[in-house]
Amino acid sequence: MQNTQIIPSFSSDVIEIERFDHINSIHQNEWNQIAGQYFYAKTDYLSIIEDNQREKMEFVYFLIKVKDKYLAAIYFQYIHFELINAVNNLKEKNENQCSILQSVFSIAKSKQLPLLQSGNIFFTEDDGLYFKKEVTEDLKIKIIESVCNYIRSDKDKGKSTSVVFSGFHQKSEICMDKVNGLYELETEPNLIMKIQSSWGSFDDYMQSMSSKYRQRVKKVYKQTAELKVKVFSESEIIENEADLIQLYKNVANHANFNMAYLNKGYFIAMKRLFQDQFIMKGYYLQGQLVGFTSAFYQNENQYVHFIGMNYEVNESIPLYHRILFEFVNDSIEHQNKIVYLGRTATEIKTTIGAEPIVLYNYINLSKKWYMCMAPKVLHRFGAKPYIVRSPFKELQVEEVKS
Repeated sequence: MQNTQIIPSFSSDVIEIERFDHINSIHQNEWNQIAGQYFYAKTDYLSIIEDNQREKMEFVYFLIKVKDKYLAAIYFQYIHFELINAVNNLKEKNENQCSILQSVFSIAKSKQLPLLQSGNIFFTEDDGLYFKKEVTEDLKIKIIESVCNYIRSDKDKGKSTSVVFSGFHQKSEICMDKVNGLYELETEPNLIMKIQSSWGSFDDYMQSMSSKYRQRVKKVYKQTAELKVKVFSESEIIENEADLIQLYKNVANHANFNMAYLNKGYFIAMKRLFQDQFIMKGYYLQGQLVGFTSAFYQNENQYVHFIGMNYEVNESIPLYHRILFEFVNDSIEHQNKIVYLGRTATEIKTTIGAEPIVLYNYINLSKKWYMCMAPKVLHRFGAKPYIVRSPFKELQVEEVKS
């Protein structure tokens, strides 16, 4: 299904928006010319996401023309966000006020909020907005505002939908704070670790640490010495799929809330598509699979993807710390420049050398009174305070982020 709407911009340009509800319906050559420089925005990757989530999620793709030339590609995932997740998240962050907050959301707990979120909720780096290089900042803002207007005016499905533009940092190419009608919300930071050119081995990395943190690394490896780490082939992913999904769910359910869950077939499809650029490892203890990792290797960078763990094992040995150090070791061996570690476990990740990059979401709620309430309510969903603890000799200052 395709819907096209012509919306005059704020200048003499005419912005033409083409909407598609399925990735296979779009003009794939035009899409990939705009967004294809990002492996996670190519149509073959997006097709896997759509197939894996088609029973629980809908998708909206926009191709945008200006003066009859395709200049932008934007996509959203349509989510039915359960507000009970919001209540649980607020309890976690505001224990002293939970009785008040519980009463505020008592009616909404059983309801769902129709939500269009830009990009891929299963991939931290993807904000879902792509532009050709010649598009100016002013034109980007006009295009985004036009897409928002289109969504608000689109009545073909009878939905009153809120919009979230997700995952922007201060140095983003798009100045989202200049887009009209959006509420800015600071979220959990993305953790990024730069691999120094002087680290020719994991031992070089350890030697760059202070004695305190170097001893911690040694202790982690000593306590996890019984672990056997195995790189999975495609056939081994298939063979272990049920266990992999269960370990993944252990971690997913450990989070304060989740927008959606992966279904079976996802890891197999990723391995088939990316081959050696998608690596899954299994962590075995006494012959039992107790954890796994997955990561993409693209353009001299490592993008940590999903992990899974047995939390009972993690309580007895530092499994998670071992996993983090293995990511570092892998990137050194692959001669990567950056490891993208994702949003969770901020303080722990800083202790291995990662730096937190503050991220912002930009929100347009479906009803005006929602937007009036936004400053009073949404700030409670912002990032929790955390302490940055660098392990390196030259950076021994602890910094509190609040």
